[in-house]
Amino acid sequence: MKKLFSVLSFGILFGSCAAFAQPQAATFGPDSTVQPGVPQGRLTKGVLPPGKIYPGVPHDYQVYVSAKVDAAKPAPYMIFLDGSGYAGNGMRIPVVLDNLIAKGEVPPMVAIFVNPGVLQPAKPETQLARFSRDWEYDDVRPNFSRFLLEELIPEVGKTVKLSTNPDDHAIAGTSTGAVGAFMAAWYRPDVFHRVLYLIGTFVDMRGANQAPFWIRKQEPKPIRVFLQDGSADIDSYAGNWPLQNQSMNAALNFQGYDHRFDYYEGEAHSTRKSSELMPDILRWLWRGYPSPITQSTPELVPVPAGRGGAGRGGAGRGPARGPMFRQPAYNVVSPEKQWEEVTGGYGAAAAVTVSKSGDVYFVDAKANKVFRIGSDGKPVVFKQNAGGARALRGGADGRVYAIQMTGRRIVSWGADGAEKVVATNVDGFDLAMTNDGNIYYTDPVHKTVVLVDARGQKKTVYSGGGIEAPTALALTPDQAFLNVQDAKTREPWSFQVLADGTLTNGAPFFRMETSTQNSLDTALEIAVDNSGNMYRGTLLGIELESASGRMDMILNPPKYGSVVSHVAFGGTERDWLYAVEDGRLYRRQTKRKGSVAWEPVKPPQPSL
Repeated sequence: MKKLFSVLSFGILFGSCAAFAQPQAATFGPDSTVQPGVPQGRLTKGVLPPGKIYPGVPHDYQVYVSAKVDAAKPAPYMIFLDGSGYAGNGMRIPVVLDNLIAKGEVPPMVAIFVNPGVLQPAKPETQLARFSRDWEYDDVRPNFSRFLLEELIPEVGKTVKLSTNPDDHAIAGTSTGAVGAFMAAWYRPDVFHRVLYLIGTFVDMRGANQAPFWIRKQEPKPIRVFLQDGSADIDSYAGNWPLQNQSMNAALNFQGYDHRFDYYEGEAHSTRKSSELMPDILRWLWRGYPSPITQSTPELVPVPAGRGGAGRGGAGRGPARGPMFRQPAYNVVSPEKQWEEVTGGYGAAAAVTVSKSGDVYFVDAKANKVFRIGSDGKPVVFKQNAGGARALRGGADGRVYAIQMTGRRIVSWGADGAEKVVATNVDGFDLAMTNDGNIYYTDPVHKTVVLVDARGQKKTVYSGGGIEAPTALALTPDQAFLNVQDAKTREPWSFQVLADGTLTNGAPFFRMETSTQNSLDTALEIAVDNSGNMYRGTLLGIELESASGRMDMILNPPKYGSVVSHVAFGGTERDWLYAVEDGRLYRRQTKRKGSVAWEPVKPPQPSL
């Protein structure tokens, strides 16, 4: 029974994507054959006990340590999914590494061969096990990368010293395992800079068919990718493997990634050809080591005049007059201007805003304080007792407005910190301000949007009928529309604002590009630029939705492994994008200018 579980978990049956099916025997060259005089690495076996990411599921693994690894120094490493297939006679990775390391063509390294997990039934004689391979590998959420970083790698690190430099790390997978390998690097490019994937299952099993479009929209990452497929690969209900891998290649081409695509005519869902060429593949993947792998260089392309939108429009200065950058994110940010942390004596940053003077204010949720950042860039305490503030907005009157949870009210502060009560009995989540003094706030408790007019009178302007959990708010630059985040769906709403401040013609107008398998209530704040583009944090990064309702691009987050919760433009020119992640405040200079209450502008027409 244990042998049957092992065979099934490696995906050898066609029904589970035949990860290492070999219709004919591979012909191995000398670099895949044991050579006399070449020092052989040590291969040991282990079992990783069940952990938190995949409860009840153990994982068999093997660890190869090159004979040339210096035990006193952190070693580079490479992870192979469906590890037994790579470690065994089908791929011969330990032998290949021995030979290439002896020639100095790849660095002395550690190889970690891990198998997918199997949850054994209570009664193995009469009950079937639960096989985790598809759940682990095909999942487009960051769960598998967490498993590697929080459970597997630390376990291996107990017996061999491992490098923490991402240029020293590679990850490989086949078929469904190719998705697992690629997505692990996609979510954690701060850990993996090299990816090898064969006959990738980037079809609609669990959403991996979205990956080519994420590549096109996301700001490029420092990843090198080898990918392979054959023209006779699978065509099934989930999609066409050859077409999807050609789409992956085209997306990597579009964004300028350092990658190589080997496409073999007549090859089926098989690793035979790649097994034969594995020494050359590993040479390519590790070429130039230890030189670092960097993001792609921005590429200028001609764009017809009048094409606005997130990827093409100027920073609120009118339609584009090409050329613009092919990579859409580089029309918003520059690769040489990365995120920088705002350091200071705060505990846990939260809501962020900019005032009319250009100062940036943010909440310290841990210390119940509000900090101010002036022209010197240093945070100083502005308000000692913030009353549990959860939302900040700069007003047209020069004051800073906030929702105070402890008092269930909206207050405003002058530059000297003097506080005024604006509205009471408020179960608010977020604020939006107009030029004439109107305030909108969301009330998730009652599923409403409420207007507080310039006289302090409250009126419910949305009371249900579609939005399950109204949270973050944002007005368009001309204040003609109010956009409302629904924390329960992927489709933020847009409402037209009438002259009296009431809302009409509401519709789920926007679409977020994050995984359908994730809760979306992490988008706690929305920033808007003068072109009408909205910025919000999701699992993939900071998504930018254009005024046409499309999600056009994704900025890389300040750090990986978490979600950006709050975003806002700030600074005297409002061209710095501030972001909060895990309680730390970061900023990045952009080519955009933030929209504010006191300076309404008509944005350019978006690309349609």
